[in-house]
Amino acid sequence: MRNRYVSRLPVLFCCLVLSSILFRGTAAAESVGEATTDRGVQVRENIFSSIMLNESEVVLVGDRGKVFRSSDGGRTWEEAVSGTGEPLFSVSFSDLTNGWASGVSGVIIRTGDGGASWTRQTTGTDKHLFGIHFADAMRGCAVGDWGALFVTDDGGTNWRDLSLEDDVVLYAIRFLDSRTGWIVGEFGNMYRTGDGGRHWEQVQPIVEQSLFCLCTDGDRMFAAGLDGTIIHSSDRGENWALAASSTKQSIYGVAVRGQEGWAVGDVGTVLRTRDGGSSWTEEEIPSRYKLFWVGALGMVSNSRSKGIAAGAHGLVFRISDSTLVW
Repeated sequence: MRNRYVSRLPVLFCCLVLSSILFRGTAAAESVGEATTDRGVQVRENIFSSIMLNESEVVLVGDRGKVFRSSDGGRTWEEAVSGTGEPLFSVSFSDLTNGWASGVSGVIIRTGDGGASWTRQTTGTDKHLFGIHFADAMRGCAVGDWGALFVTDDGGTNWRDLSLEDDVVLYAIRFLDSRTGWIVGEFGNMYRTGDGGRHWEQVQPIVEQSLFCLCTDGDRMFAAGLDGTIIHSSDRGENWALAASSTKQSIYGVAVRGQEGWAVGDVGTVLRTRDGGSSWTEEEIPSRYKLFWVGALGMVSNSRSKGIAAGAHGLVFRISDSTLVW
């Protein structure tokens, strides 16, 4: 059986500590990892989550409460005031203007202007919230450490504690529609709801590896995690299959649109699928990026060729016309 302490230790914290030790005080590492621009700010912090609202608007969240926005598809960046100094692990938008981010010690922040300004919401917990997702502008859920599960039906003005009795870390959540949602977590644990998050039932896991990320594309779902594990479903989670993966590195982000998809993870791992997620092959990346983990991946919802990925020390790269742009 996998060592429980190692599996429970939040992976993003491990990445943050390790990268700080490896690269502290090294100017060369900073010049490699930063997203540099001709104008605007430089992204220097570890980035844990990203979202592309359309082909132009992008939002990144990460270490020290940092929030960055781009209005040109990730070519240049500006920093938004988040109102918190705590690391932010996940970001979700229900539309172009309404968004939320969650992080350390129960932090949830909200924006109503596309990410330009943020206000803090009250959750009443100090548990770390690793994942957040909103089905619409009112209904959303946040999940995290020790079975943490918080639900809102008023845009986050009030959050209800529906935490699981199970001693399990929950890493990611996604809604397929306003009522149907899924959660993935450690040891391959999976949960689903059919009533907008009010009640959750555990689903028999198909893998033992912890699952760190989850994405949807219509009725299709994809989850990924430890040991390069990627699983997929074509029928809203009724049936799941194990995909063929060419890596044993941990996967922290996955996104699929049609037949095209990408996954990112440890030591610069970038995987690509061209068959709708059934099989994944590793993409070659510049050698100077191979020491950096990539923890965030977002693709435009209606585009198979546009995306953004980010990770350690401000590493940001774009997916443009199905090609990696560094």
